[in-house]
Amino acid sequence: MANIKISTTNKRSVGRPSLRCISVRRAPKHHAVNFSQTTVKDLYLQEGCKVELLTINGNYYLCVNSENGYNVKVKKNGGQKNKAFDTLTCSSAKIVNTLLSLANAEKVAKFILAAKATTINGQKSYLIISTPLRVD
Repeated sequence: MANIKISTTNKRSVGRPSLRCISVRRAPKHHAVNFSQTTVKDLYLQEGCKVELLTINGNYYLCVNSENGYNVKVKKNGGQKNKAFDTLTCSSAKIVNTLLSLANAEKVAKFILAAKATTINGQKSYLIISTPLRVD
């Protein structure tokens, strides 16, 4: 009979898997919408883009590259130069308060975006899945 070696080490790559999601955070002096790295890559987001929250038939959609939305900005993260990374973020009390109330959350909620875009008013929009991944 062959010897079987059972390994308890995790062979995955370092770090967490990134989903196509957004997180919303409310603090005493600011409201922020943060985009995951996968969201940034998949939706081709960059600094200067505009995003907007649309409500249609009780569903919420994130409209990217909107003409009259909220500006996406770069937020510097990390402490060490070789491990620093940037996050794209947007400041919008309307988006944050709406999504936090959807999740029945006080401060933080994280939502997954749909895989396929829906065209609404000639703009690409992504359905925000109403069940949050994380609530604080």
